[in-house]
Amino acid sequence: MNRRFALAVFLPILAACSQGSAAAGAGPQGRFGCTQSVYDSGSGMYQFQPRGYVEFSGGGYVYRGFENPSEGRIEAGANGAVTLRGGYLDGGEFVPMDDRPGQYTLTTPGFRWSCKA
Repeated sequence: MNRRFALAVFLPILAACSQGSAAAGAGPQGRFGCTQSVYDSGSGMYQFQPRGYVEFSGGGYVYRGFENPSEGRIEAGANGAVTLRGGYLDGGEFVPMDDRPGQYTLTTPGFRWSCKA
């Protein structure tokens, strides 16, 4: 009886832990709209300019900010971050924001954007 109880309690916990670690390494999935904030010295305010969106699926990404989409692949990193390889966003880092679920910072050598699911 004790073995059955132990299995009934610990198997679901073990299964949940293994699913969580697999999902954590998979990186972002879905569509993320991106914006760039630009400071306007004339008004003293920030303007938010849309920069298209990034779609992630199956180890790759598609950037839809131009007339023709730009495709590449992703490499999973630590803490849910991914590195973008190939395409317009080559070398970019897509990093989750602390305390903001579903929001990421996209940084490349040329710009820094905020992206939200």
